[in-house]
Amino acid sequence: MPQRPPIFRPHDRPKRDDSAYDRNRGTAAQRGYDSRWQRFRAVYIQHNPLCRRCKAKGRITATKEVHHIVPLRDAPERKYDTDNLEPLCKSCHSKATRKERK
Repeated sequence: MPQRPPIFRPHDRPKRDDSAYDRNRGTAAQRGYDSRWQRFRAVYIQHNPLCRRCKAKGRITATKEVHHIVPLRDAPERKYDTDNLEPLCKSCHSKATRKERK
């Protein structure tokens, strides 16, 4: 029986330490993403199935995240405002969130 070739996994790569950030971040419910938000999010994704940023670049990618353009911590009253929401794939949402943190 043929064997799979070994996979190269470098061990000297430093790991990111996000533990302090995660401790201060709080749970999803503490950040405002409760069961009502989960239901709203499901309907929003159903109506917006494609990532907006990928679509603008000519790619077709499924929406996995709903991004608040103005962060929820800055404008909690705009939580359900569809003008403040953007359907994004996981990759685009990670990039947008990383940019907001800096």
